[in-house]
Amino acid sequence: MKNIIPYEKEITFDTKIAEITSISLEYNAKVEGNAIVGEFVVSGDYKAHEVSVNKDNFKYNLPFTVELGENIDLESVKHDISDFTYDIIDNNKLRVKIDFLVEANEKKEEEIIPEINEDDLDEKITELLDDSLRDDNEVKEEIVEEKNNENEIRVMSNINEFTDTFVTYHIHIVKEEETIESICQAEHISKDILMEYNELTNVNVGDKIIIPEIDNE
Repeated sequence: MKNIIPYEKEITFDTKIAEITSISLEYNAKVEGNAIVGEFVVSGDYKAHEVSVNKDNFKYNLPFTVELGENIDLESVKHDISDFTYDIIDNNKLRVKIDFLVEANEKKEEEIIPEINEDDLDEKITELLDDSLRDDNEVKEEIVEEKNNENEIRVMSNINEFTDTFVTYHIHIVKEEETIESICQAEHISKDILMEYNELTNVNVGDKIIIPEIDNE
């Protein structure tokens, strides 16, 4: 299974938004039950007036839940952000659009082990004991075998442990005379990694490019 879950939210500011001067997207999430539960964290700074040199900071936590199917193997669940864009609307609202990628495998069909009824087992043992034509050692061996078969039936309990995922991104706005190569050099990131998060076929001035913060340690 591989699905992209669209998420959209309008954030109302207390003041007018003249310009978003920087913006970052982070998220943390974990699997709880049959759902992915977490929050997006949108932060940055902005200008309230076009001619102002002052910048105000902002940070908003946006909770989300993604339901998973009953047939999903929870140990195989992976998630990431595949796209992030934003717009200013009505002069005081920031609209964010996030594409959340979820990948997982379906459960394999479990082998059903037939249940052994203790009464049936006792009856079988009695039949063996009553069979006077058979060697005592042979009877004892069959009794032991029946008991061993009973002990082989077990209940498997899988405990799934999940750790929080924390990923940071920021947006680069393409300026005049910039190229993909110069952006990669300035942001200290390879073109291959950049292409995993962006469509780089036709990049123009003013386009927004997602820059993942890669830990190179």
